[in-house]
Amino acid sequence: MAQTSESIKILTLHPSVGKLIDVKEKKDFYLFPEYKDSLFESAEILKYNDSTYTIRFKTTSGTVFEKPTSIHELDAMYAKVDSKRPAEYVEPKKDREGRKNKEGRDNSQLGLHIGNVILQVVLITLSILIQASY
Repeated sequence: MAQTSESIKILTLHPSVGKLIDVKEKKDFYLFPEYKDSLFESAEILKYNDSTYTIRFKTTSGTVFEKPTSIHELDAMYAKVDSKRPAEYVEPKKDREGRKNKEGRDNSQLGLHIGNVILQVVLITLSILIQASY
């Protein structure tokens, strides 16, 4: 019986990795050592409605294949990632970007404030120097 897209769910291995595991993450977390880094492009963890799991691999040549896996193997991979980057909290990308934008605005406003203070100090100093010269 063929699997339909509704019967397949792509899982996130770990919050630090996400749904698509790229070659950098493979190297960083020592995942899939049985596959050469030079041939590995990406991997996804799939769960079928019948509660079976597979890992879908994509190679640099464009070949796609699946390898059955168990929940125990997935737990072991999760533990590898978690040992290097614990999953306490991973800030969502939109929150990180919003925070960076806000910090950027705050920093530019601080720069303007400091510029105004310096300008006032220079003007006061010039005023004092002009008065002292009379």
